[in-house]
Amino acid sequence: MENPYPAQLLEVRERFRSTYIDLASKNPRLSVRVLYCSRGDSARLAKNIQSKLIQLRKTITSFFSRVTTDAQALGATELLHLAQRTKKYSLLLPFTETYISRDGANYVILCRLKDYINFITDENGDLRRYLFEGNVRDYLGDVQVNSDIASALLEAGGVDFWWLNNGVTILASGATVAGKALSIDNVLVVNGLQTTETLYRTLTERIRPDDERAILIKIIISSDDDVRARIIKATNYQNTVDLASLRSLDQLQRNIEAYLFDHGWFYERRSNFYRNQRKPGDRILSIRQLGTAVRALAFRTPRTAERREKWLRHDNSYRRVFNPAWPLSLYLGCAVVSRSVEWSSKKRSGVWQGAKISGMARQWSSYIALVITCVHLKNTEYEPQRLGELADIMISQDEIRAAAGHIVATLQRRGKYHRNALGVENERAILQELKANGCAPLVLAPLDFPPEPSNIMRRHEVHEAKRQEKRLAKLARRASEAAQPGAATTAPDSPEHPQSHKLPRKA
Repeated sequence: MENPYPAQLLEVRERFRSTYIDLASKNPRLSVRVLYCSRGDSARLAKNIQSKLIQLRKTITSFFSRVTTDAQALGATELLHLAQRTKKYSLLLPFTETYISRDGANYVILCRLKDYINFITDENGDLRRYLFEGNVRDYLGDVQVNSDIASALLEAGGVDFWWLNNGVTILASGATVAGKALSIDNVLVVNGLQTTETLYRTLTERIRPDDERAILIKIIISSDDDVRARIIKATNYQNTVDLASLRSLDQLQRNIEAYLFDHGWFYERRSNFYRNQRKPGDRILSIRQLGTAVRALAFRTPRTAERREKWLRHDNSYRRVFNPAWPLSLYLGCAVVSRSVEWSSKKRSGVWQGAKISGMARQWSSYIALVITCVHLKNTEYEPQRLGELADIMISQDEIRAAAGHIVATLQRRGKYHRNALGVENERAILQELKANGCAPLVLAPLDFPPEPSNIMRRHEVHEAKRQEKRLAKLARRASEAAQPGAATTAPDSPEHPQSHKLPRKA
């Protein structure tokens, strides 16, 4: 047994052997569980692995009496669920006066502010951020509602805090009354994060020992995942919440966050979560931003990728963008390409070299990203799954200039001029020209935006010209009718004229 096993493993084996022999006279029950872990798919377990697991169970059973044994394989999905499992814990929450409980399970209490601060902080005085895992967004910072909460907390006296605040909703798996306190299992603060963090930031260091003000707290007990999801959604619907934030608790969103985090990206499925931790802004992505990138690159529709947000509201459209069947590397590839183009385009001095593109960099980002994607994949009709191949690429400013030049060249060849918005025919033409050129941009560098002819007017100028044309035509028609024989001879501005008291129409 000495080779090839390490000394630490041999020590554990010897400790088990001696303990088991010492307890043999008491007829102990033994339970042995064997886990075979890999990053594979447990649903497609090879037959030889299945045979080994069966043989392991038989071998263990033959070695011991009064033993129960289990041997199972854990794949990537099971390991991910274990990694994301919320730890189990119990916290004590004191309350004042008498609690309200309709069925002996759910509670409404008043808790002193100082006791609530102790409840939400750990032994080091830091905020227990895992309590807010059930929220769809993080702390919003110095917005008006948080400023009002802070002002109420700093008031000297006279008004109890719970009179001025809606309180906090806690979701838990169990609660037990212990004197003047509740022992709560697996706490999740699902509504009241802004109140809680403002209270922590405002009063942690300066709350008075004699401060008897209280906060209203509702504790809802449920272990049913569907019920818990409905409670979280209902409590957050009462306030204005971004559509993307309501999707933040989906399992796929958690998986994307973990995957991108491992590759150096910070996916804000909960708004402001990483910004509050001061992570670098160029590595932070929101659900909306990633969805826009996926729509532009996976569906090859940059024109409508950012503009429409109905896909966040409707389940079918949302599942098309965040498809559970797609590999997570697809989302990483979309993030790398779109963010590289976006940040390089903002630094116009290095990319555009003085070209007059006022307001165009942001509008063209999705088109440029699509051209770069097609060039790297050498195909304008690629499968979405191939976007994962772009997860490790580095995009240079020359590539971005070349992609933008391709768009300009495409418009020139079709007698068009660059504008802030590109139509559907331009979107198709960009890919058609790229395909015809062997997935190489038409223009490499440098960019040269031609001036628009002076006779081409902006949209509002065209609209105003049409209005003036209609007005002049109407005046001419009235003059022609007045000049006809038998027309009224009364002067238009005389008191008898029926139109004399009408105000002129505003131009």
